[in-house]
Amino acid sequence: MFLKTNRFQHFLWYWLPLLLWMVLIFVLSHQDKDHSRRTSEWVLWLLSLLHIDLESLKASGALLYVRKLAHFSIYFVLAFWSFRLFKWKWQPPRLWWAVWGFCVIYAASDEFHQLFVPGRVGSLLDVGIDSLGAAACTGMLILAQRLDYRPLAA
Repeated sequence: MFLKTNRFQHFLWYWLPLLLWMVLIFVLSHQDKDHSRRTSEWVLWLLSLLHIDLESLKASGALLYVRKLAHFSIYFVLAFWSFRLFKWKWQPPRLWWAVWGFCVIYAASDEFHQLFVPGRVGSLLDVGIDSLGAAACTGMLILAQRLDYRPLAA
């Protein structure tokens, strides 16, 4: 009986994905330098499955770009999950600013948190890249809404 309540379904469908994604970001940022390197190696293994020449990536310094692309992508997804939840509270354009602002604040707090993790540093550049990922997602959502106008709460 409890599982059929609207509040519980709302939590499962809208809150839980956002909270889990935020926990994932926190766990990844809380890794010390060695664990972070192992996570990068896991990403490199995934890239090798796509037949991407890893040695040339390493030689060219492109791994830095892969890591920054990860920042961009993670916050792109955070903006998506935020949008799904926030659309119940706000309407455009306030909705879009709320989504982007939430992601920027979370990115800044994440980088601040990294100042206290051994071997890690907080970076304003990373906050900027995270903010761009959130802005890209928000922009795509704005474009999608304008191309196919339907009330966002529908």
